[in-house]
Amino acid sequence: DKASCRRQALDGAPKVGGAVVDAPQKAYTEILRKIQCGHPVAVSYNYHMLRDMSQSSTDSSHASVVIDSRWNQITRSCEMLLRNSWGSTCSPYDQFYECHDGNVWLPAEALMKATYRYDYLQ
Repeated sequence: DKASCRRQALDGAPKVGGAVVDAPQKAYTEILRKIQCGHPVAVSYNYHMLRDMSQSSTDSSHASVVIDSRWNQITRSCEMLLRNSWGSTCSPYDQFYECHDGNVWLPAEALMKATYRYDYLQ
């Protein structure tokens, strides 16, 4: 909530945090809380899931930044906006994903299955 975001901001120097994802639901909650407070979160994940949404193993490492979240009324699920380092093209991504200028909306559940670490600076 906004009050906890303000408390974090008043605590002084930036803090670095992160964790290995051993409990996807806990990681999902922590990542959502950080981005809702305006703190982008770096995620390390299997990049194959960007090209094929059915992939979720962690054998192809890549890192990107989660910058936003939203509720998708059509799929009735949470999505996270991923800013990747591959430029402004959308051609590398599975056609199921919504992509604008290289930023791609991913189902949060799929991203969490493919994520094995997250880090943040606040």
